[in-house]
Amino acid sequence: MSVGEKGVSRSIENSASHRDICAQSYIPALADVFSPTKYAGVMSWVKASNGHAPANSLVAGHDVTGEPIYVIRAEHEGDLIPGKLVSSNKAATISWGCKEILKTEYEVLVKSTNQWVPDRGGNVPANALKAGRTREDDPLYIGRVHYLNSITPGKVHPKHGLCYISFDGKELNFTNYEVLLEN
Repeated sequence: MSVGEKGVSRSIENSASHRDICAQSYIPALADVFSPTKYAGVMSWVKASNGHAPANSLVAGHDVTGEPIYVIRAEHEGDLIPGKLVSSNKAATISWGCKEILKTEYEVLVKSTNQWVPDRGGNVPANALKAGRTREDDPLYIGRVHYLNSITPGKVHPKHGLCYISFDGKELNFTNYEVLLEN
């Protein structure tokens, strides 16, 4: 059975081999790519659709053209998954099952007093912002990585030991990433 087919068993997706099935892990040196960044305000999730982001949405990075990327979360196959929004694409995207999945309805993270800190290997600090969950109730956190001249947010799945991002139609995984904290 190919991983992209509907009906992929959760045992494959939740196993260590999931790392090998999807994209190859990218391992840049933490000190070379990450620096802490702070944002201020009151955190909340706002429902949005079709590429819309409220004026005070958290900008987590930028795409390869320099366009802002916002933090979102969306439901998919029973999971609530953190992902990204590039408004000009008219949809948000999440990573799931080795693919980039388009979502026209999603929630956007509105700024709060948050800080990005470097981490790796599925680790998240105690005060990391829990932004989603799998249908098995595993927590998912917001991570971001520097990749091909972009800073792209995605999900940190501690059980997999990785941060996943959606990029160019694929789900890519990284062992080094930044995690969004809630203060």
